Amino acid sequence: MVTYLNLSEEDYAATFRELLGKGRISAPGHIGTHLDCYTAIPDRESYTRLEAVVLDCLKGMPGAAAFNALPSLKGRVLILHAGNEEENRYGSEAYFKRETFLSEEALEALLAKSPLFIIVDSHGLNQSGVLHKALDVKCKRHGCHVIENASLKALTGKSTVVVSINVDFHNTSTGKPCTIELH
Repeated sequence: MVTYLNLSEEDYAATFRELLGKGRISAPGHIGTHLDCYTAIPDRESYTRLEAVVLDCLKGMPGAAAFNALPSLKGRVLILHAGNEEENRYGSEAYFKRETFLSEEALEALLAKSPLFIIVDSHGLNQSGVLHKALDVKCKRHGCHVIENASLKALTGKSTVVVSINVDFHNTSTGKPCTIELH
């Protein structure tokens, strides 16, 4: 049986329409599990069997010290399991109010580890708007892409997993829908 860590458009169609209607999201591609591509896209659509380090962020987002303690993440994925999708219904006001943000110092420490992807079960790693885009652009300058709104409850208690990521490059939005498969 395959376990997917993404929020499928089919399962959340009504929520997606509601978010678009309320102006909570700006483009159809930025709904559900997606990769932000404001300035760059990954070098290929499919990444298979990538090792991923899972950080338990259920009691809060990590600071620089937690990232400094990690081994190199070059060619790997960092998954930040914040529990937002588990605790708050995707698309609810509580979901968007939950702060799963990284400080500038924490982001610098994380990017120094050179992850290929960062996956989070929330609406992003900084506030919506200019700060959100700036963080994504900074990550891309370091060869890293951020995937938002994943469903990570299957990872509770795990510290490493293997994932495959498929990105829909055919979508014209700056938010590219993607699927994440747990192996």
